[in-house]
Amino acid sequence: MKKHADAEPMATPSIEKRRMYSECLGGSQLKKSEPKAFRFTVKSKDSHGIELMKAMVKTKVNPVEMRIDITTFKGLRNGRLLIETHNRNEIEVLSKTINETCGDELEASTPNVGFPDSSFTMFQTN
Repeated sequence: MKKHADAEPMATPSIEKRRMYSECLGGSQLKKSEPKAFRFTVKSKDSHGIELMKAMVKTKVNPVEMRIDITTFKGLRNGRLLIETHNRNEIEVLSKTINETCGDELEASTPNVGFPDSSFTMFQTN
């Protein structure tokens, strides 16, 4: 029996891109494509509970009416309320509004990003 030339399997050279060690340990690519979240916390001045603080923000400030897209709205263990959005301007507007309307009961604060100490000096060798 005669075999056809196109029926024979052909060995094709496989070229694989070698990954660097740091790429293997770097995690998945999904982490890099996630949008950045901007957050701030709301603290009660009169030791109100988290549920009461949530209700005050929802009724007095009403972020839905302001058209602010809140991604996270949850209570933390230390008694603060965490609010996250995808836009820094929304954070600034919402925190300013909370401080103005509920300033006697709630305090909104944006956490500062910590930067390394710039006073660190390198040792010079002669």
